[in-house]
Amino acid sequence: MFIDDTNKGILRLLRDNGRMTFAEIGERLGLSRVAVKKRAV
Repeated sequence: MFIDDTNKGILRLLRDNGRMTFAEIGERLGLSRVAVKKRAV
């Protein structure tokens, strides 16, 4: 499995606040809620 910079960003945000929604993460990283969910699940 390859972890790119986007995945690292998602992991960093979840590490700092594990209760963030996919939409909140997407806003911070410039991704859609669906794109974050596909990468995180």
